[in-house]
Amino acid sequence: MNDIEIRLATCPYGHTFPIPLSKPLLEEADQKPTGMEIRAVYLACSMCGRVYMAPIPEMQIPSSTDQLPNLPDGVSLCVFENTIRCDDPNCDFQLKVIGVRRSDTSVEYEKEAPGKWRWAKGENQKCPFEHEIPWQQYG
Repeated sequence: MNDIEIRLATCPYGHTFPIPLSKPLLEEADQKPTGMEIRAVYLACSMCGRVYMAPIPEMQIPSSTDQLPNLPDGVSLCVFENTIRCDDPNCDFQLKVIGVRRSDTSVEYEKEAPGKWRWAKGENQKCPFEHEIPWQQYG
């Protein structure tokens, strides 16, 4: 049984890219009662490296006309997470950012990619306690 579904995410700069999401996460996002906060994740666009908040219910199921990456046999898309922290050493706030890589790329990519990520224009660059969340920590 496959516990992953491909959804299409579109970054604020218009790049649409596939992201594999777990079925339990998708089911949880669909079951939020009315009036509650919408389930969202922070994504790093696999095309431009901009990080933005993506509401899960807004991610589309690919249609037959959508251009998905043509992956060789045995190659799939893998999700990886990177945790970033705010600037304040006394703050425990952590933000998980999801990136996507091909399964035939090196795991080193997961360490290198965040160094190229940047906030998308208009995204909140502070933790809930108003501390800056910098990218230079990956530098």
